[in-house]
Formats: sequence, C-alpha cells, structure tokens
Amino acid sequence: MTDTSDHIRPIEHMNGVAPPAPDWFARAIAQPSEEGEVEVAGARIRYSAWGEAGRRGLVFIHGGRAHRNWWRPFAPAFTDHYRVVAFDMSGMGDSDWRPTYNVNESIDELFAVIDHSGAGKGGRPIVVGHSFGGWVTLAAVERQGERLLGAVVIDSPIGKPDPDEGYTV
Repeated sequence: MTDTSDHIRPIEHMNGVAPPAPDWFARAIAQPSEEGEVEVAGARIRYSAWGEAGRRGLVFIHGGRAHRNWWRPFAPAFTDHYRVVAFDMSGMGDSDWRPTYNVNESIDELFAVIDHSGAGKGGRPIVVGHSFGGWVTLAAVERQGERLLGAVVIDSPIGKPDPDEGYTV
C-alpha cells in the first residue's frame, strides 16, 4: 500500500488564499455577535450571541474537538425569531481547560450559558447539539428537560461516551 497523504492537498494550488465562499456564507460570518463568558466550576466558558435578548433562546452545542464558531455561518439565519447562542464547552475553543471532564459539568455549562446570555428570558429555550454536543443535549434533557422547550440532536451517537475522549458519566 502506498502512502498518499502527502499527495492529497486539494487547495494547495491556492497558496494560502481562502477559497471563494458563497455570498450567504460571507454575509453570515460577517454578522457581529455579542461575546460573553460565564464561570462554571472554576472554568471560564465563552459564548457568542446573536439577536435580541428577550426572544426565545436557540442554543447550539458543537461536537467534540470543535468550537462555537462552527455555528457562525448558520446562527444569524435564526435571529429574526430567536436569541441565538453558541458556546465553547470546556476544553474546546476559547473556554478554559479542566484537569478532568464529565457530562454533568457540560450540562452545567449549558444551563449557565443559557442563564448568563439571556437565552432563557424569552421562555424555555431550544437546544441543538451536533455529534458529542447532541449527546450533551440528550443528557441535559434527561437531567433538566423541564427547563427546555425542545432539543434537536444531529449526527450523534446514542450511548455512553468513549472514555478515550476524557469524559466520564
């Protein structure tokens, strides 16, 4: 078998220049956001928010090894109806690292961000989680589902998290 990893460089010819993006994408990522942080169990949790405070919250949770800016191209599309918030779970993005991780702390981070960002002021928020963020979303529903209007889980495994990811139940 031949190692082709040094041959797979689909944008190498662009010499570091960003590839062209569709207009909707450029407009979305150019939308300003409010930046905030809240401390949870000794870790600063960073978040971005779009839309008017006082509207129902729509909170996005990224997947493992990701960050809140993965939602930046999509978040502004919902601001006509929602207070949109995306946050970095501890150990990812711009949030602080912890010596160890567990899902209960991730749920605490979610609800602290909801409270601090104003995402809960317009009624019970909706949470959208992708991949590992979907697993956190389901765990949040199980633990405090009465605080949420709804939950959307995208491309998430259902089961216990992989201990190699550093999370315990």
